[in-house]
Amino acid sequence: MIVLPETEVEDATRVVERLRRTISQRFFQCQGIEICITTSFGIAGFCPATPEENISSEVMINKADKCMYKAKQEGRDKSIACRL
Repeated sequence: MIVLPETEVEDATRVVERLRRTISQRFFQCQGIEICITTSFGIAGFCPATPEENISSEVMINKADKCMYKAKQEGRDKSIACRL
């Protein structure tokens, strides 16, 4: 989990996409074998006008988790963002 406080969903998406691309372009050694790793991310955010009582860590984590699974279902190695 990566938490980016006071960050708009679009800005968080740019950060995550940069991280995702960096990871997918690198090769890692595992037991003498060079491997490439891909990642899928779910990004959840809310707009400043969202009432505080509608925001909780549980809701944010569940929403990000659903977005991550959607990214995996859509072919992996991607990120999907949503707002509460």
